[in-house]
Amino acid sequence: VPITLIHLGREIECDGIIDSGSNYCIFLPWVADTLGIPWMRGRPVSVSTVGEKAAVFLTQVNLQVMEKPFSCEVGFSRMSTGFNLIGRKGFFERHEITFKENEKRVILKENDDATRAKKASRAFGLLSDAEADSIEAGIRSLRRKTRR
Repeated sequence: VPITLIHLGREIECDGIIDSGSNYCIFLPWVADTLGIPWMRGRPVSVSTVGEKAAVFLTQVNLQVMEKPFSCEVGFSRMSTGFNLIGRKGFFERHEITFKENEKRVILKENDDATRAKKASRAFGLLSDAEADSIEAGIRSLRRKTRR
């Protein structure tokens, strides 16, 4: 999937593999270097893959896959995979992802703010369905008022 990383006025488009098994979006060091990100100064976390345990350094960037860029904490690592991974945190809750295996196709659809808030609330058990629906209705109402 083509994905654009944006940091301090610089941007780069690269390819990434959507990986539901990865907690983070993890990019190769050359991506950070191109954007001028001192990636080894990021917040260090340890990540385990099938074949290795690797150090990943997390930092905040903007990602753009479709129309709207969004802020996301991503990692940079010298993992031996050799490709960029698009993981769950910061990405999956913003997008509805459908894998069409028989067509070898992935369909991405951006979720709006209300849908993201509702899904996150339910996922963490913070709100009941009725409370989440009420908040979603309020957000949609405010959005309509600001468009007028």
